[in-house]
Amino acid sequence: MFEKLKRDVAILEADYRNKDAIFNFVITAYHLYDDWLKKDPSISQLQRDKYNSTKNELKDLIGALYAVANSSKHSV
Repeated sequence: MFEKLKRDVAILEADYRNKDAIFNFVITAYHLYDDWLKKDPSISQLQRDKYNSTKNELKDLIGALYAVANSSKHSV
């Protein structure tokens, strides 16, 4: 997923107005950060603590990513 995120960033950097690239970046970033990291058994306790601390610091951004990621898959 991280490699996909890096590809999404490269596409977005080449054309920051590309709505599909924005959508792909937001969806991938949100799910990588919120789903994969908290469920990955290879993540150490120190990394989990940092994740939880960062998540609190970025609460508004994560909330916005959550809204975009989840509302977009339910739109018609």
